[in-house]
Amino acid sequence: MRELEAAAKASATSKVVNTFNRPGQLDKIDQIKQRYSRKKASVEALLKSAMQQQLDGVRIGLNQLHCSLEDVLEIENRSSKEMEGYDVPHLEKSVSSKIEGTQVEEREDNKHWLIRYLELIRMMILEDLRVVKTLCVPCFPPKYNIIDRYIHMYHNCLSIHLQEIIQNGLEGNEYVTILSWIMKTYMSNDLLGHPDLTEHTAKLPSLLPEAVLDRLEGEYLKNIEQNYTEWMQNTLKSEKEEWRSNMEPHLDSYSRTAAPIIIFQMIDQNLQVAKTISDKLTIKSLNLSIEQVVKFGDSFRDAIIEFKNKYLKTENRGTFFRLNEAVNYLLEELFIDLDQHFEKLFTSQWLGTNLPADTIYATIEDYFQDYNHLVESNYKYVVDLTRSMVAKRYLTAMLSKRTSFKTYEECTKAANKVLKETERLSQLFANLSKDLEGDDPFEAIILLSEVLKSNDDMLSFELHRIVEKYPDISEDHLLRLLSLRGDL
Repeated sequence: MRELEAAAKASATSKVVNTFNRPGQLDKIDQIKQRYSRKKASVEALLKSAMQQQLDGVRIGLNQLHCSLEDVLEIENRSSKEMEGYDVPHLEKSVSSKIEGTQVEEREDNKHWLIRYLELIRMMILEDLRVVKTLCVPCFPPKYNIIDRYIHMYHNCLSIHLQEIIQNGLEGNEYVTILSWIMKTYMSNDLLGHPDLTEHTAKLPSLLPEAVLDRLEGEYLKNIEQNYTEWMQNTLKSEKEEWRSNMEPHLDSYSRTAAPIIIFQMIDQNLQVAKTISDKLTIKSLNLSIEQVVKFGDSFRDAIIEFKNKYLKTENRGTFFRLNEAVNYLLEELFIDLDQHFEKLFTSQWLGTNLPADTIYATIEDYFQDYNHLVESNYKYVVDLTRSMVAKRYLTAMLSKRTSFKTYEECTKAANKVLKETERLSQLFANLSKDLEGDDPFEAIILLSEVLKSNDDMLSFELHRIVEKYPDISEDHLLRLLSLRGDL
């Protein structure tokens, strides 16, 4: 301001100096003063007029701004009321129509129709909500919560539509498709869990009501159970057909059935599918699988018993009898062949012939030509069990009171014969399996045979040894053993 004032004074001084430097100007000083006075008055009038116009303009502008503000507030309130009334009848109807319009095919057109439909829904919803956040949020007041409004509308409309699909009925893998989409895809990074949306979707309720989800999971598990029943029935049917077949099985599978592999594959497949849905459903699927395996085991056992009974009645031995876990049934056939020869031990003819013991030995050896195709652990168990059963039958024959040896020489001969036969049988089982566990049961028979060749002085000692070694032996057993000594 001071600079302008100084510049004005300098300009005025320059003009005065220039004016009075010309000749005759001093005589006109009164005229010059009047001219400058008029000019000054004119300038001041112009300034006053300009200032008045500016003030009038500011006043009008303020009045217009005030009116505009009132108009804006009125429009805002009206828009808010219209927005609240427009949500349900118009926006939700539009969203529902858009979701339903995404379906391009039916089950009859494509068995994967639901997979494609849900993928199109995912793409559409994600794109729409990202557009709302990018373009609509800047255009609406914050209190509208426009992105939250749209998310809830899509969420509610989709929930209603999916419940309609479920209500209309699902088939086969469609249960897996919709459960996996609801439990995993919907809140994943590929949809509402997307980084652009997650801050607005974290507190959303479940897409489906809990009761609907429970019913859907129940139908899914029921569907699995029906599949298990059908698969296991077919597996058992195939097993029965193979049992009755006259075709010799391959040596690498001679002792085992394919059923466990088939069942394991079924269970593994169902568990892998359940993992794509939820851990909770995986546990339920596992429990269901265990129940079905137990049922199959019962059915398999009943089938084995039925086949075993029919097989043993027939004269045709051409059918291959394949059992995996039913060792007792396997050995039952062996001992049907053996028992008639055990009946011939310790008879009046036994002392003079080796035929019963030789036949027992040869029969066991022959059966184990087939048994040695069992897997190692099962084979070892069969050998051990057979050894125990043979020893018990030999001991039973020994204590059966079928005969009595009249002289000491016969008793000694019988003792030596028992020793020879039991040692031969013991060696047979040792040859069949090198790593048998537990005590050799034939040692008990050998110890009892010592009583047969003991003289009067040693008899009491041998009996004491037996009682000391086997304290659970009964008095009846000892009497039966002594009944062989007809020479006493």
